[in-house]
Amino acid sequence: MLRTAMGLRSWLAAPWGALPPRPPLLLLLLLLLLLQPPPPTWALSPRISLPLGSEERPFLRFEAEHISNYTALLLSRDGRTLYVGAREALFALSSNLSFLPGGEYQELLWGADAEKKQQCS
Repeated sequence: MLRTAMGLRSWLAAPWGALPPRPPLLLLLLLLLLLQPPPPTWALSPRISLPLGSEERPFLRFEAEHISNYTALLLSRDGRTLYVGAREALFALSSNLSFLPGGEYQELLWGADAEKKQQCS
C-alpha cells in the first residue's frame, strides 16, 4: 500500500511532458471546426427573397437617361427607399413611386472633368 501511494505521488509530481502525448479534446474539436470547407455557393441565400410577381415587391424597371453601370444597391432599414449607385450618379428611389412610369426619385449627379478621366484611363 505504501508503494501505491508513492507511485501515485510520483505520478502527480511528474511534468506533463512525461505523460503520453494526447492532445486535448477541445483542441481537436477546434481544429476540426477550422478545417471545415466553406459552404457551397448554392447553399447561400439572400436575406430577403420574394418570388417574381409578388404583390409585396412588384418588379418594375428603373432607368435614367445617359446613366449606366448601376452597380451598388442598398435598401433602407424600413424597406421604403432603395439607394442605387451608378456611374457618376446616386439615386434614392421610393419603393412605392419611383418605379412607376414617370415616377419621382431623388438624384445626385456628379462628373469628372476630362483631365481626371484621362488620368484614370
